Amino acid sequence: MEWIRLKARLLEAGSVRLSGEPADRYISHSAAGPSAGTPGSLFFSVDTRRVRLSVDGAGPIEIVHRGGGEADLVIDGERVRGRLEPAALHCPRQAYITVSGACIFHCSYCSVPGLPGRRKTIDEIVNMVEGVADRVDAISITSGVARSIEEEEAYVLDVVAALRRFSLPIGVSI
Repeated sequence: MEWIRLKARLLEAGSVRLSGEPADRYISHSAAGPSAGTPGSLFFSVDTRRVRLSVDGAGPIEIVHRGGGEADLVIDGERVRGRLEPAALHCPRQAYITVSGACIFHCSYCSVPGLPGRRKTIDEIVNMVEGVADRVDAISITSGVARSIEEEEAYVLDVVAALRRFSLPIGVSI
């Protein structure tokens, strides 16, 4: 199946069932955004192309993990060979960290305000990046707004200052 059609079909379905060998190391769990509080998501790739898929036991499409990241995607009667990519921190090759898992806003696309969240300490965030520094090419920082925009911005700037020692590109979204 042509990649663009395959990806469109996967995004239309919204989720996949996962079977086969244990795949816990390939499943990431979000602390913020639309998939926060769900069973998780995984990254399926074919050659150099990848798609992030939500995991749901009732998903209409199946991924069969053969072990070692090798996987078959079973979709509309076709079997597509590919790989499950391990997520360093939420994403392949990227440390994606939510600083504050609480938010005063109630954006319609985000489930964070309904979740019990807390703010990570700067030391905690640095330790998270240290744990994956050899497997990432970039750091992405996101955050809810725990108390005020100004206060969150100041805290995130302190986080960024502490992360500069890793000499990696750092993206920020509050």
